[in-house]
Amino acid sequence: MGDIFRLDLEDHDDLYILGVLGVFLEEAPNRGRRMVEIRMRKVLFDRLAFQESAGQCTFRSVPVVVTDTGFDGTIEVVLASLQ
Repeated sequence: MGDIFRLDLEDHDDLYILGVLGVFLEEAPNRGRRMVEIRMRKVLFDRLAFQESAGQCTFRSVPVVVTDTGFDGTIEVVLASLQ
């Protein structure tokens, strides 16, 4: 599907985590990539406030998926080519 970055953000607060996701989203086009999905466990998902759009949770229009990432504080960011 694309490049997957696993981020261990267990010991960070919500604002920091959302800031990290924002940096990935903003910087990806500078590297010929786009963020296509964010994955996390339910524990972290419940902690963060994501916008719901058309029955799907998103972070700045990027789908947020609840899945097993291995650890409660781990987020997977999926990037794909701009093409």
